Amino acid sequence: MSTQPDLSKLTTLVQACAYDANALANGNKSAATQLRKKLSQIAKETATLRAQALAYQKQIPTRSRAKKVAPEPEQYEEPQPEDIEEVTPQLELQREMTSEVVPRKPRARKPRRRAGLA
Repeated sequence: MSTQPDLSKLTTLVQACAYDANALANGNKSAATQLRKKLSQIAKETATLRAQALAYQKQIPTRSRAKKVAPEPEQYEEPQPEDIEEVTPQLELQREMTSEVVPRKPRARKPRRRAGLA
């Protein structure tokens, strides 16, 4: 892929944009039109450059990956009674209910903002 000529054209357009932007900053109104035109040319040029890069990337062969080999299934052995450890039973937790009601504090509310005020 020969990207060098495309990049040189792109750098030339960017330099021309810098010149027009400087002229626009100095008060030249017609430089705005020229600047917009060159910016659209840059957009077109970068789109073609992206398309060329993608086409070149698709031409490059991919490396083959190592294939995954499934492990051989191991023979399942029944656990012997002496191998099994005793499991302690888990505790069951229960909530205690109280009959008294705990009063809550009223929440402080934020004052509402009126529409139209910033």
